[in-house]
Amino acid sequence: DVSRDKFDVIVIKSQDRLMRSAKEWYIFIDKLVSSGKRLYFYLERAFYEPDNALITGIKAIMAEEYSRDLSKKINNAHRSRQAKGGRPVITSSTWGYDNVNKTILINEEEAVIVRLIYDLCIQGYGSRLISKELTNRGYKSRSGKDIPEITVRKIIQNPIYKGTAVMNKTHIDFNTKKTINNPPEEWIYHENAVPPIISDEIWEKANKAMDKRRTKERCKDRGELIRGYNLGKFNLSSKIICGECGSTYWRRKFKVKAGHITRWMCSEYVTRGRKENKDPNRRQEE
Repeated sequence: DVSRDKFDVIVIKSQDRLMRSAKEWYIFIDKLVSSGKRLYFYLERAFYEPDNALITGIKAIMAEEYSRDLSKKINNAHRSRQAKGGRPVITSSTWGYDNVNKTILINEEEAVIVRLIYDLCIQGYGSRLISKELTNRGYKSRSGKDIPEITVRKIIQNPIYKGTAVMNKTHIDFNTKKTINNPPEEWIYHENAVPPIISDEIWEKANKAMDKRRTKERCKDRGELIRGYNLGKFNLSSKIICGECGSTYWRRKFKVKAGHITRWMCSEYVTRGRKENKDPNRRQEE
């Protein structure tokens, strides 16, 4: 809007209500002044002037430090509440459960699918075969799409389905504003926190069956990575991981006018096709 000359003045209550990042403040105010626009603080009944650069810069630093301290307090409060057995939180993407008036209840329609996933896993089906079997039986996700294998794996590995809620798995990083995974030793487990869909015995059997079909490798930069037991016949097999969904890349060969071209593509994209949150151009070429 600044570059398109859509306004002359920005009116704000106070500086800290506009932004709480000193870096962003300096970039913003420089662009505003160089474009000939003005900034008005209505609590102070004054316009920003270049002579105020020092004072507003100090205020920006103080606002950022206040916000950083507040972020730490919020994270600590969440951790303390979870450690004391606070109410477990489920997201809208948690299969098999509904949050009704702050009470977690079993979604019986989805619970049928969850139980089937565990049953197929115990029978020896891998996550890819389970995904295909669900599609063949007409089961769909909440959005009406096929249930991907990565969702199947997450359901099998999540102890919430045996009634155990795992808390403090993530926190919000102040600098990046992203959700960061906490190390497993910081996770907080609460048994019988939600009504179970399957028994402890079934959960253990399914996860042991899954463990038999995968191996663990140590990676210098990324720590411990889990691979399927079939590591492939190519040098890059099982080594390229999608940064968006965590699936491995598959080697694909395409015929073109000049002959053939080989590309490594996300296996989830290959099997499920285009998705809104996936860029099909994210592929590696040989």
